[in-house]
Amino acid sequence: MDDHALIGQIVGEQLSAVSFVQDYVEFHFDGPVIRSLAAPIVEDEAGAIRFPNPGSRDKLCNLIGQTVSSFELLDGVELRIRLGTGELIVPLDARRTVGPEAMHFQNSVTAPVQVWTVG
Repeated sequence: MDDHALIGQIVGEQLSAVSFVQDYVEFHFDGPVIRSLAAPIVEDEAGAIRFPNPGSRDKLCNLIGQTVSSFELLDGVELRIRLGTGELIVPLDARRTVGPEAMHFQNSVTAPVQVWTVG
């Protein structure tokens, strides 16, 4: 399965949980999970805010319960997920990412983890 088809599984799903884990953030979509090893960004009508800046946790949690309407995967740049009135951005580029991996995707507990390395 190619990357776009893999990520496309979240379209129509709601963001059911945001988990803050030591040095990454997980986004749960009633099954599929995106693990952002790069600091995620929330963009809405008020502007953009990057985790862990003040107010970013609230912005990320405000996305819970919203449904994914579409996404854009720009290889080596970012994953942009449209939810309700905002967008969730997972950076995939070296300028905004620390370490060799930027994102993981897993569509079920038993499925292999798909890894995006820094572009």
